[in-house]
Amino acid sequence: MEIVIFAILAGYLFFRLWSVLGTRTGHEKEYDEKSVQRQFSIPEEDSNIVVLSRPSSKIMQEDASIPLLQRQLQKLRESFENFEERSFLRAADQAFILIIKAFSQGNLNTLKNLLDETVYDQFRLAVEERKSKGLTQQVEIDSLQSEIVSVDINNKKAQITVRFKSEQMIATFNQQGESLDNPARIKIPVGDVWTFERALKSKVPTWLLVRTSTDTLQQK
Repeated sequence: MEIVIFAILAGYLFFRLWSVLGTRTGHEKEYDEKSVQRQFSIPEEDSNIVVLSRPSSKIMQEDASIPLLQRQLQKLRESFENFEERSFLRAADQAFILIIKAFSQGNLNTLKNLLDETVYDQFRLAVEERKSKGLTQQVEIDSLQSEIVSVDINNKKAQITVRFKSEQMIATFNQQGESLDNPARIKIPVGDVWTFERALKSKVPTWLLVRTSTDTLQQK
């Protein structure tokens, strides 16, 4: 019974967190770690992030979307000379981890480099509210998997939507160091769909997070 209660509390916490995150407020090239860091403004000191039990990322394959997705990916390769799907997904994985951990730790400097202005403002307000209540948060992310599900290109910008699946533990603590919601440190499966954006003519090779939502199609 205790485990069930903790699971319900953890679920409520995730709902609160993702309600903030979900508001919009070829030859294959070798993996270039520096290039990956530049794509998402990932600082070098965070380049040693390890994703546990991560299988090879793959492009989402659904009969109805394969032709359009492949055409759009080809347009991306034509628009961005160095674009390569696997390299992008590696960078997206790192960005996913950095953003969630930066939000949990209240690291606004990191968030500002990875989010567009509107999304950043929503994160900042949530972080400031948590700090005003004297609360802190811890997060652990395991078994992260990702795949590109759609690409949208117009005359000015390109957007890539990525589906992430992971197991996460999030716990909130009061000033006395007591866990308010997840004392058992339970990890639960989480599905997210994030959209990254970059201006087509921009000389800055940075993809910013512009939209997030819960993955309603995730397997249960």
